[in-house]
Amino acid sequence: MFIRGDFGHFSKMKCIAKNSPEKSYPHPFSITAIEAIERNRNHFAIGLCPCKLFWIFLFSGAFGVIIETVYWLIRTGRIESRATFVWAPLNMVYGVGGVLMTVVLYYLRKHPLPAVLAAGMGIGCLVEFFCSLIQESVFSSVSWQYSDMMDIQGRTNLKYAFFWGILAVFWLKIMLPSISLILLKIPKKAGKTVTAILCIFMAINFGVTFFAVRRWAERQIRADQRFEIQRIMDRWFPDEYMEQQFPNLRFVHVQTPNQYP
Repeated sequence: MFIRGDFGHFSKMKCIAKNSPEKSYPHPFSITAIEAIERNRNHFAIGLCPCKLFWIFLFSGAFGVIIETVYWLIRTGRIESRATFVWAPLNMVYGVGGVLMTVVLYYLRKHPLPAVLAAGMGIGCLVEFFCSLIQESVFSSVSWQYSDMMDIQGRTNLKYAFFWGILAVFWLKIMLPSISLILLKIPKKAGKTVTAILCIFMAINFGVTFFAVRRWAERQIRADQRFEIQRIMDRWFPDEYMEQQFPNLRFVHVQTPNQYP
């Protein structure tokens, strides 16, 4: 993958990145070379700045939805939602995992691949475990449950940790440079504006999703409406919509009516 005007020749990459500590670049996916171009342009998303990490969250969240949708289609012949937001085809587990992997693997990019693989395995297991734990603690629900000899409290599985490791290598070598190259095509002013708009949208999306799922959990116990926010959530996000949007979500440890505050 090349950007016309920036990556026409390796010699030009070296020239642009002459102040970089690296002397040569074996392929156009060099993260250091791309960052040199970002600095040269005074781009809106340089290195691991918050803007780029936000875009990485979006890209990895969408990438996770695609992976799981295709996997489920191949396995069952059906298409089901794998999103974790009410208004966007994004999966928060993959989004958070993508950000954490990017931050950690960025500092391991010059290490041997086994180190990257091992780090990815650990990050994937930790993300799965704590996302499951937080979901159960906050929403009294789970979206996945492992049950074999290699699972850890049903929240993550050492057998699938290897796939997280493979994904980490792919992410570091292919996806992260590709995302950076895509962002380089966006002009600075437009990039800042679009990023700000998407940040506002995702903040609203996160808040609405939080209240929609909490209200869905409440309706499993009692459906009376004591506050306006409950009426809004019931009207916008009824059980039928939530079940279609989050087909894998299952409620656990549901309180009985006499325990409800």
